[in-house]
Amino acid sequence: MKKWLLFLVGFIPLALGYVMNHAMMAFPSVALPYGTIGIVFLIAWFGLGMATRRLLDSDRKALAIVHVAGFVALLLLLYQEAIQGYYWANQVGTATQFFYLPVLNVAGKFTAFSPRLYWTYILGFALMTVAFALGRSVGKRAA
Repeated sequence: MKKWLLFLVGFIPLALGYVMNHAMMAFPSVALPYGTIGIVFLIAWFGLGMATRRLLDSDRKALAIVHVAGFVALLLLLYQEAIQGYYWANQVGTATQFFYLPVLNVAGKFTAFSPRLYWTYILGFALMTVAFALGRSVGKRAA
């Protein structure tokens, strides 16, 4: 049961990405504070790392379980962009992009050197993983 809860926590970025997309489509003349959203999301992801400390003792297993959805989304994004050269125009194609929407702006600040977007997705995954791992580490010391 605890592992399933960790697995479901891994889908929070996808849900937030859908909410952000809805807000962008509903209010096209209003610019969302994307940078602030990304930073707040990473802080919240850090907090979730701390909060999930009680669910599973092994940091490696917890990181793997929570980030399995993000890793699959990343693999699908890399396939779409690097191999196919275009994004799928279906629910899977949009869901993979929405997954990283919360951290896209923050990661994009560091990958502006590259014309390819897949570096931004890779860095977004890395930022999420590091934030969660740091949260677990701080949670371990606090316990």
